[in-house]
Parts: sequence; C-alpha cells; structure tokens
Amino acid sequence: MQDRVTPILRSLATTVQYAHTTITPRKEAAMPTTVPRRTSFITFPDFVVFWPVILLGLLLPDLQDMNPDVFNEHTSALIWASVLVITCISCGMDFGRATAVVIFLLLVAGFLGAMWYGSVNNENMLADFKTFVNGLDLRMSHDLQRFISGGLFVGYVWMLLDVMFASRRFEATFGQIERKRFLRGPQYYTNSRERPARAMLDDVLDYLLSFGGVRVYAYDAHTGQLTNLGLALGWGSKLDQLFDTYAESTPTHEVT
Repeated sequence: MQDRVTPILRSLATTVQYAHTTITPRKEAAMPTTVPRRTSFITFPDFVVFWPVILLGLLLPDLQDMNPDVFNEHTSALIWASVLVITCISCGMDFGRATAVVIFLLLVAGFLGAMWYGSVNNENMLADFKTFVNGLDLRMSHDLQRFISGGLFVGYVWMLLDVMFASRRFEATFGQIERKRFLRGPQYYTNSRERPARAMLDDVLDYLLSFGGVRVYAYDAHTGQLTNLGLALGWGSKLDQLFDTYAESTPTHEVT
C-alpha cells in the first residue's frame, strides 16, 4: 500500500511546485515594481488657456500685411473673434466628456438636417451660410488687436512667473501633497484612501487647450475642505494614477 501512495504524493508535490514557480511570478510581474518616492508637478490658473488668443492677436496683423489676399481684414477678425469666444467659453463653462459627445452629436445632426432641408427645397445651405458670414461687418484695427493681445501677454508672463517661482509648485508623496510657496512656507494637502487627491478631466476644451491638462483637487490638511489646485498641463491620466498609488498609507512596492 505504501509503495502505491508514495508515487502519488511525489506527483502532487511536483505539481504544486510547478504551479508555484509558474503562476506566482506572473502575478508579481503584473504589479508595479517601482514607484518614485515623490513626484513634482506645477499647476496653472484657467488663464493659461488664453495662449491662442494672445498668439493669434500678435501674429494676424503681420500675416495680414504679408498676405492680404488670404488674411484680409474680415478673415483675420473672424478667426481671432472665434478663438476668443471659444476660449472664454472654456474658462466660463465645464464641458465633461458626456456633454461634449452630446454637443458633437447635436452639431452633426443639425448639419445633416440642414443638408437634407437644402436638398428637399433645392437650396444650397452652405452657400447661404457663407454669404451670411461674409456679410457680417467684422473689422478691427491692427493697433486695437495688438493692444488687447499685448495687454493679455503681459498678464500671461506675470502668471508664468508667479506659477514657476511663487505659489504653484507641488510635490506629491505617500499620504500627502506639499505646496511650496515663496516666502510664505509650505502648505499641505491630504492624499489618503479616505480623502484622495484627484487629477480629473472635467472639461474637454481645457484638456485640448492645455495639451492634455487635468484639473487637480485635494483636501486641505488643516481645514479639510476640497480645494481646486489648478490645471496640470500635459499629464493626462498619469498624474491621477500616481495619486492613487500615493494614497496608500505606507508604500507597498519598492520605491526609488
């Protein structure tokens, strides 16, 4: 009897050992092995998305002088005014992903509906719309355009200096986020499982105009209030993933 049981036990032991050596390493390989001890990032106020208005306002007058046939007075004013309206809407309203999809579908439906109406009634809707736009009295002097964009540019430079050297440099680590402020001492925010910090895409227009920027929210360590820390440019979803890792009370992976 013992001679029969012994080979069976050896076979089971070999199977268990094989499963341990083949399955366990796969689980460990799927988990992150290194996490930086701290991550530095910078946030910006909503004014950061005004760069297209400033850039076009400074360039369009020169482009109009160099190529007046393409960039005539009407076309330049239409481009600059359209960008200004879109940028102001981006600062004043939040278009989440669901809202943006609904607006896009409504625009597509409206365009297709207009094309269908034109075909039924033998009307060229695109030509009529172009005639309407060309009939608008859109004129702006070069000096006024440069004056507005120049004033915004001065404010933009001031904003960049304040962000880089004064008040919007942050350092995220396990359990907290530190805000470094020039001559005022640091300010701390909580990042835990109970009160996690978040980097959210809550406005599609802001996301596009800030090159993948996400809005950062965190709880003030002293008051406990949820605070908007501004737009972190170019991070996409990576910053929120780091916040989620740092929300652990103690590191569970190797740190570098």
